[in-house]
Amino acid sequence: MAKKETKRNTSDTLNALLAKLREDPTKSSIRMASELRMNRQTFWRKKKELEDGGQIWGYTTIFDDSGMGWVYCIVLMKMKVIKEDIAKGAIAAAKTLEHEKKGVILWDAMFLNGEYDVLVSYSAPNIATARRFYELLRGMGEEVLLEKPLMLEMSFAFRKSGKLNPHLERFMELVP
Repeated sequence: MAKKETKRNTSDTLNALLAKLREDPTKSSIRMASELRMNRQTFWRKKKELEDGGQIWGYTTIFDDSGMGWVYCIVLMKMKVIKEDIAKGAIAAAKTLEHEKKGVILWDAMFLNGEYDVLVSYSAPNIATARRFYELLRGMGEEVLLEKPLMLEMSFAFRKSGKLNPHLERFMELVP
């Protein structure tokens, strides 16, 4: 009879699986399962359960914006009290591909709890394109925004989407 997996073992297994997927989701399931000393069918089943259950939303590529001549920006916004029509509008806006029409890659759009209510992060091929997208966000207007959004341009990323920047020594170029 197979040994029943304890809750702790299940949690440890899940954490190890998620760590492997964060490390390199392009690596084969067979290889990841082998590295975890796990049966490949078990690995695949647990991964599939997480994907089908919506706990894993997908996989993405992380690139070096500055190395490609792009800019990475963050916009922080303070919102008025969110009413139902505004919430429905935010959901609809999140589903659009308006950012692609504006020439940017939208990385994150999050509702926050704190001084700012919304964080939007995106990459653009140049600062002019980044500013145009910022103006689109800013155009939400007085009925939604408490004040003018704050736009920040990233100078250097030590980590991005959980990945360590392989070019950390480039940070020294920012030292005056």
